[in-house]
Amino acid sequence: MNLDFLDDYFNLSLTQIANTCREILQEAIQSEVYDKYNPTKYERTYQLLNNVRVDIKNGFTYVYVNTGNMKYTSNSKQEVSSWIPYWVEHGHNNNSSGQGGKFMYDYYPSRDYMRVAKERIERELGVTVEIINNELV
Repeated sequence: MNLDFLDDYFNLSLTQIANTCREILQEAIQSEVYDKYNPTKYERTYQLLNNVRVDIKNGFTYVYVNTGNMKYTSNSKQEVSSWIPYWVEHGHNNNSSGQGGKFMYDYYPSRDYMRVAKERIERELGVTVEIINNELV
């Protein structure tokens, strides 16, 4: 008996789940980050939202923000793109400018987009989700 159709069905199902997870993460970023305020001092690039990616490896689905395509620099002109998802998720309180919080990015509150996405994925898809540090992938 040829069971290739089961492999095809499994791969199709994983792809559908992965795409649904990507959409849920994008919706969580939109609601928890972009919809929380309207900037007045800059124009949004939507890099965080537009760089959500999905990978399927060894039967696991990884949904993440690919910072390799993002371009963010600090007030001191340092490349900080790889930190953006972490800072947005956990908030940021930094006086590295030495100006006592004068600059707009010295402090901002956490936006729990990963928790919101995790809870929704678990509720809607009935799967267990673990938020892992990107160095583990």
